Amino acid sequence: MTGVMWNTVARIGQQVMQLGLTAILARLLLPDDFGAVGMIVVVITFLGMFLEAGFTAALVQRTHISELHTDSVFWFTVGAGLVLSGLLFACAPLVAAFYREPILVPMTRGLSPTFLVAAVGHVPEALMYRRLQFHLTARFSLVATFVSGTTGVALALLGAGVWSLVAMYLGNYMVFSVLNLIFSGLRPQRRFRWDSLKELWGFTGNVLAFNFTNYWARNADNMLIGRFLGSEALGYYSRAYGLMLAPISQVISVIASVMFAALSTIKEDRARVKSIFLRAIGLITLLVFPMMTGLLIVAEPFVLTVFGEKWADMIPTVRILALVGAIQSLSHPTGWIYLSQGRTDWYFRVGLVNATLIIIAIAAGIAFGSIEAVALLYAVTNLLMLYPNLAIPGRLVGMRFGEIFRTVSAAIVDSVLMGLTVYGMGWLLPDGLPHWQELGLLVATGVLVYGALTVGLRRTAWLNLVGLVRERMGGRAHSTAVPGLQE
Repeated sequence: MTGVMWNTVARIGQQVMQLGLTAILARLLLPDDFGAVGMIVVVITFLGMFLEAGFTAALVQRTHISELHTDSVFWFTVGAGLVLSGLLFACAPLVAAFYREPILVPMTRGLSPTFLVAAVGHVPEALMYRRLQFHLTARFSLVATFVSGTTGVALALLGAGVWSLVAMYLGNYMVFSVLNLIFSGLRPQRRFRWDSLKELWGFTGNVLAFNFTNYWARNADNMLIGRFLGSEALGYYSRAYGLMLAPISQVISVIASVMFAALSTIKEDRARVKSIFLRAIGLITLLVFPMMTGLLIVAEPFVLTVFGEKWADMIPTVRILALVGAIQSLSHPTGWIYLSQGRTDWYFRVGLVNATLIIIAIAAGIAFGSIEAVALLYAVTNLLMLYPNLAIPGRLVGMRFGEIFRTVSAAIVDSVLMGLTVYGMGWLLPDGLPHWQELGLLVATGVLVYGALTVGLRRTAWLNLVGLVRERMGGRAHSTAVPGLQE
């Protein structure tokens, strides 16, 4: 509970800062600038899979680790970071040639140190996760976001253009990694053993394979849109995708690191893992479903208020991807089950099927020649895969699809009722109302309606949340606290 609360503080702070900074930068820069950085980030994300190869997750999941394990993983990660940074620097002309954008050569080289900078902080962060020291990682993420974001805005105001985004991206990793290394207590010694890495490889090999396939599912849209539809289309799509992903990442990632560490310690008690997972998925949907429904309804005033008129073309894509966000809020957390149970083999196999179908859908959308088609086919594929994505990991802990559906059904009903009310409210507002006023009124209506339904009908997820907070504030041990773990 302490970890979730600290992560919540960090994510809310990051969300507010990132939204404000993005709004400023969107008015100072062009969609092409965001699209250009998005093209390079696709490559960085791909190479980044090989940076720590899943070894840091193994450090968290493994019951017993030694200092030799941590030192070996640290130096492996730093060495990989050095190699990958050099590789990206050398391959900058190839990246630019693929996208047919010459400006990408210096930009890619400017971002090439990302791997080495990030590598320094990976193992310290994993050790803090293992010790559930989320109060530290939360503070570091807030500091990194603020320092890098304000630096990016300052450079944009000085006329640095797209380079302000380069500095912001690299600076975030730099600040976060340095703080992790200083305050984690890790002081790596000059020792490295391949045998220590081999002991972890049974877990990490499948994680690396999953990350490889999942990368293509996550980035095929950016890569293909940038290649065939251009940087402007990618700028619109990437911003729309970011709006969809933000609530999911902010809510799920608040709980994810805590859940993975905690469930790994009770992995033998599958009934308990199932119970805690259902509680967590209820809390996630309690928060994400109304946000995604609201984004679908208020997409137009939101985009025009936050980003400006020049971003109006991404409104239809935002609405479609809002549906994807609701679906993925159910499927994403199942990774906790695979990892905590040590079944990374099934984690990879299911991921491979998902990646293949999503890439096919994205390619078909590209053939139609619009980002709206890409988003629509992406949504359909996610919907079709929802049942197997929930049912397969559920079998590992004796959890049926019907149990998940019953857990989230109240959030679905309340979100739909809230969405219909907000939509009706939009028709009642007078024409010519400023976009920011329209947005404020609609959001306020949605919050009031959803809050009234959730609290008034005493939904289970809401009662669980209230109970957890009261118990925590009252200083009493929570009934599902994990034995043997210290705050």
